[in-house]
Amino acid sequence: MTLYAWYREVLQDHLRETARAFYDVTVLKNLVSDIARRRDLQEVKRAVTRIRRSLEDEVLPILQTKLGIPRNLLPQVQTVLRLAFYMHDLGKAAVGFQRRFQQQPLQRPAFYLHEISSAYLFKEFCSSNQVGLTRQPEVEAVVRLATIAILLHHQALRALDQRYRHIFLRTHQFAVGDDDLNRMANDIAAILPSGITLNSLPALRDLLHDRSIPLARAYDELREWFREERERWKPKLYCIIAGPLMICDSLVAGAQRGEYRIHPMVLELVKGLA
Repeated sequence: MTLYAWYREVLQDHLRETARAFYDVTVLKNLVSDIARRRDLQEVKRAVTRIRRSLEDEVLPILQTKLGIPRNLLPQVQTVLRLAFYMHDLGKAAVGFQRRFQQQPLQRPAFYLHEISSAYLFKEFCSSNQVGLTRQPEVEAVVRLATIAILLHHQALRALDQRYRHIFLRTHQFAVGDDDLNRMANDIAAILPSGITLNSLPALRDLLHDRSIPLARAYDELREWFREERERWKPKLYCIIAGPLMICDSLVAGAQRGEYRIHPMVLELVKGLA
């Protein structure tokens, strides 16, 4: 069964291209250029040609300085960030979302609270012994920050308890088939930094093949992380990941859905990178 992120937008395509928009400057420039061309934004067209660095190139040095990450761990940190951008909407694979979408494909789909299960799945994937990520504290710190970024990537300025006050009887059920799991594993292998290999398929199968996630329990764990990180970092360091995630998500969604709006954050991004 094809998994969808939106009407005519395949979920795996959205996940893969969001990750690529983060680490591949050519993909980012093409997305922004396409919107600028369609909207006839001359200033943006000119600025895009001056972009030389990817969002990953901008984010990594900040995290390295703030967290004291040794150079030998940077490939692991890159891996965590790319996984976060890939898995940011993985909760949309839940059975209830996909069934409702298959039944009413022409309606505007509602994936309410998918960011909770997405963040929880990412956290569990990174901690799985099958995957093979190092347990160094600097890498684990980035996992925590990226998890919070996924949780907040739709409602970054709204208080968590206000946003999620109606979740306590909800459960997300997952039953992703082997073909889709294999495609996800292949996509993950393709986006990894050079020299990094992960045994992702067994972990994906454990997380998504036959699994129920009670959202209240998942949210309680994630909220505790959020509170700890909010107290630890002032200014809030997870915003360094959440901002680029919101931008890449918006750009890819717009391109794949044919909705060529341009988020104000994208305009600021182009000015900064140019």
